[in-house]
Amino acid sequence: METNKHLEDINFESLDNLDKISNRSRVVNRFFTVYIILVLLSGIVGFYLYAPFISITVGMILFVPIVIFIFIFRNMTEEKDFRNAWKKFEVVNNLEVKNENIYSYVPPAVYQPGGMLITSVLNIKLDSKPMYFSVYRTQEGHSKDKYINKMIIFKLFLNRKFPHLIVISKNNVTSLDMGNTTESYRAEGGFSDLFDIFYQKEQQIETLSVLSPDILLCISEFKDDLIIEIVQNCIYFAFKDEYINKRSIEKSINFVNKISTEISHKDKTINFVSLFDDENTSMRNKFLQSENANQDTKIMVNSTINQIALVLIGIFIFVEFSLLFIFLIIFNL
Repeated sequence: METNKHLEDINFESLDNLDKISNRSRVVNRFFTVYIILVLLSGIVGFYLYAPFISITVGMILFVPIVIFIFIFRNMTEEKDFRNAWKKFEVVNNLEVKNENIYSYVPPAVYQPGGMLITSVLNIKLDSKPMYFSVYRTQEGHSKDKYINKMIIFKLFLNRKFPHLIVISKNNVTSLDMGNTTESYRAEGGFSDLFDIFYQKEQQIETLSVLSPDILLCISEFKDDLIIEIVQNCIYFAFKDEYINKRSIEKSINFVNKISTEISHKDKTINFVSLFDDENTSMRNKFLQSENANQDTKIMVNSTINQIALVLIGIFIFVEFSLLFIFLIIFNL
């Protein structure tokens, strides 16, 4: 149910479980890092100094399938727990859930065909202003260098059409579709050390009328990985965060509310005629509708693949240690 709220009305305490999930994820990731370092160190020491270290390395390598099993199981339970915490936040705050064309809430620059919304799209109506947000996951890199990107994403509607522009943190490593924003602008002061600005050709004046010094100052106060995109009458935000928790969601909602309010004040002063191709917008919406229809399939396939992987690794672990046990009996070790 959509309910008008003020920031102070939002119950963020219902997201406490996200803190437990992120802390647990940090511990597991540190364990994997330490484990890999120990395997490498014992192998190096065994090769150059002392033979028994080789047996230690072999023993540790035998446990690699178990480590992989823990890693996959952790990912499965983490996403399930994350969705449960998100659902609790929805229920406690009596928020509206969007079920139609949900991928239209993903920033166009961020959207990837292989990406997936791992939570429902919620609407927090702050001061009569609908704010739609969710968590989006993409896969970056290639082959061995692949890694998972998680982002808190937002979409808000403006009162009129604005020039297409994108503001990106300098430390951003997310693959982006820049669309027709082929021109870049270097802002004065320290802003250009933190963010890049891209805009559509021949729209620099309109872009600068939106990104006035007061708005640039507000944006520069946000030090985390951030993407802002304005397309027609929509403004999108994406906050990359490996460990999404209560604090990061509360911080992003406060920031989005502040910046979107400032930009919406420009609708009466900006002089802009949209050059955006409405036919392309219509085609994109039709494509995203098909993505929405595939959302349940994506979640089911992802879960099935993980379950199959767990079964196969479990069988491998059983065979591996059975053969090791037989080997020890044969050689009376």
